[in-house]
Amino acid sequence: MVGVGRSETTRKVLVRCGLLIDGTPGPARRDAALLVASGRIAGVYESGSNTPAYDEVDEVVDFSTKTVMPGMIDAHVHLVFNPLDDHQKVVDDLLAADERELTLRALRNAQAALAAGVTTLRDCGDKGFITLSLKRAIDAGVVVGPRLWVCGPPLTTTAGHCHFLGGEADTLDELVKSVRQHV
Repeated sequence: MVGVGRSETTRKVLVRCGLLIDGTPGPARRDAALLVASGRIAGVYESGSNTPAYDEVDEVVDFSTKTVMPGMIDAHVHLVFNPLDDHQKVVDDLLAADERELTLRALRNAQAALAAGVTTLRDCGDKGFITLSLKRAIDAGVVVGPRLWVCGPPLTTTAGHCHFLGGEADTLDELVKSVRQHV
């Protein structure tokens, strides 16, 4: 995946595409090319058009037998969960895991999503603010992973949805206190 990461270099990469799905309403483009400069798409070239010469770029990536498309977004994940069949097993497994295990699990799940082409994840609740730490590590380039939008433990009523993640509040005063603790 070209352009994934937080590098601020000025590298220019030409990506040759067998089929380019660009996310616009038009049809997919055959034998197109993308110019990626400083981690961003700087140009899209149709087959046979004035594609930059190879000596004008730092690298050429040949995906001429592949389909290239924008990264996908998953807007509802829980990176600290193990993908188990049974809801109760998921909860029991989560409660038995310590912070180190949850951090490694969240990293594994984030990297698995990235390897599958999901470049942005929205985590809708974790335990112990694990995903905030993971987001900081990815943003700092300490580990490789997708873009993360995270919230930490969700706030819910006592025994409400995902209460086992540790964010319960029943009254306005409890909610205000919980929000202050989260922030």
